Amino acid sequence: MLDIDLPGVDRLPKGRRPVRLPVVLTRGEVGVVLRRMTGAPSLVAWLLYGSGLRLTEALTLRVKDLDLERGEIRLRRGKGAKDRVTVLPRVLAGPLGAHLGRVKALHLRDLAGGGGQVALPGALARKYPKAPASWGWQWVFPATRRYRDRETGEPDLSHLSALVCQRAVARGLARRQVVPPRRIGVDETSFQKRHEYVTVVCDLDRDRALPVADEHTKASLAGFYEGLGKAGCAGIEVVAMDRWRPYIAATRRFVPAAERKIAFDKFPVARRLGSAVDLVRRAEHRALRSRGEATLAGTTYWWLTNPERMDAQRWHQFGPLRQSALKTARAWAIKELATTPWGYVRWGWAAKAWAAWLSWALRCRLAPVRKVAETIWKYLGGILKAIVSRTTTALAEGMNSRIQELKRRACGYRNRNRFRNAIYLHPGGLDLYPATAPHTHTIPGSAVYECADSLPNEKRSRVLSLPPARMFSKFWMENFSPAEVRLLAHFMDV
Repeated sequence: MLDIDLPGVDRLPKGRRPVRLPVVLTRGEVGVVLRRMTGAPSLVAWLLYGSGLRLTEALTLRVKDLDLERGEIRLRRGKGAKDRVTVLPRVLAGPLGAHLGRVKALHLRDLAGGGGQVALPGALARKYPKAPASWGWQWVFPATRRYRDRETGEPDLSHLSALVCQRAVARGLARRQVVPPRRIGVDETSFQKRHEYVTVVCDLDRDRALPVADEHTKASLAGFYEGLGKAGCAGIEVVAMDRWRPYIAATRRFVPAAERKIAFDKFPVARRLGSAVDLVRRAEHRALRSRGEATLAGTTYWWLTNPERMDAQRWHQFGPLRQSALKTARAWAIKELATTPWGYVRWGWAAKAWAAWLSWALRCRLAPVRKVAETIWKYLGGILKAIVSRTTTALAEGMNSRIQELKRRACGYRNRNRFRNAIYLHPGGLDLYPATAPHTHTIPGSAVYECADSLPNEKRSRVLSLPPARMFSKFWMENFSPAEVRLLAHFMDV
């Protein structure tokens, strides 16, 4: 702006985001949180989990956006100003219907008092003057306090504040009991494009997700270990992970005897061996084509397909190739032999099997296969631990898939904190709802108006004007007959 060149600006260090470790709830802990929550915040929490909504999307729902019969929620102007339709869990149809009845009772009471107005987007209020007071445009989760519009000066009703739900979740988190894990899985999942990742730690015994940290660096996993403390790290028996050096370095630093506890999954080994076989096939195919031979033409998937998934006809056609003297056949035989050690249950026998395999693979004179063999020799301890402990990263990979599905249903997240808050109620894509939906302290509005029609005129007006907290209190017993109280109880199902 001042058109002044400042020397040394390009050498200034760039600011970096601090690493924060949120806590993700277990299945039982989420049940405790939801059972502790009451009223509108509990319904909001259930919607965040069951429908994959963002917090703001759930709080700004209008009555017309809910279709209880079809089990759908229509979201207006979500991320990128796009509309979308998502599912409404069946378990919430009853509680939401009762909640809407209570909201309608309050809305009709406000209309009788000259209120009941809500703000509309854009210029809809000028185009449809009666729309702000209509039932369809009312908030599903209205606030308890009103505000005065600066332009019109009229009192309006806003939706529930996000702080209400966040405080309710915080109260539930305060009751959570921390149990140090014995077997954990570590993996990374993408947050956004441009190589932005988060580190996911899973408890393999309790089927839960532990803290999710920014990036996939050594500090990301080190913060989790620091939170466990020395006693918690000493109690870890298995750490399943990919061969990512920052994760290995952090585990070696904090976990005692980490070399005997780190386990490397079978899938990366099989993937590398399959790639090595394909590289050998490509090189040999080019050499054969230069001599006018097409022996390996059209055989790519034969070499890469698992023999157990190959039908009898293809296996018979594949026989002459795999029994030939081709380099590709030799690489394929080495790859298939590498599946044998994974069937052992004792460390010694598995080590002998890998030693025999390495002896052949390192002397095969096939560069891609030798490179994979050298990698396996370097990380052989972790592979043996995975064989003996029967540990894989399948649970962590499955957790990542569910997190990606959550992100897809929400059309992505621009804020990491919102992304973590969404994972709080999505530890594993499991059914986390309580067995029954508890009644809240307010009156189901539809039942109030249904039974109010059976009362005399003077008492009907008193029913509609009563605050919900006075339900079945001493006031009711003093002003209504026992038959009328039983009538109200019957219609309200309490």
